[in-house]
Amino acid sequence: MYGFIEEIKELLRFLFEEKNFKIMDKQGSYDESTGYAYVLMSNGVMDIRFIRDRGQKLWDIKSSQMKKNEWSSIGILRHIFLNDQLFRDFLNHPNARFIKDHYADIEGFFGSTNLLEARKAIKQAKSKRSKFLFG
Repeated sequence: MYGFIEEIKELLRFLFEEKNFKIMDKQGSYDESTGYAYVLMSNGVMDIRFIRDRGQKLWDIKSSQMKKNEWSSIGILRHIFLNDQLFRDFLNHPNARFIKDHYADIEGFFGSTNLLEARKAIKQAKSKRSKFLFG
């Protein structure tokens, strides 16, 4: 678990140093290769959760004002902002760069005045993802 948290901190250092994110919750096994781990961080405006399961590392984002089950994957956000059709959700350098480069836009997207529009865009992107994956 410690290695997973350190990887998050290293990859997304700017969120901790510039955007005031803090780890709010964590749980999981210490088996780095196959064990489950969950890390939740927030800055009061946006929440980000990281999940490691069977060696895969994924992450999701939502407004701190949204319900607990209204997470959007990084792939969904990449589709909304970049029209990326591949829906890549992994915790990696390209996705960390995407968040850094588009942080202000993403924060604005999840802003309190845009929540209804954000929900609609997310729903449309999830529908496109479903068609992309399952026809």
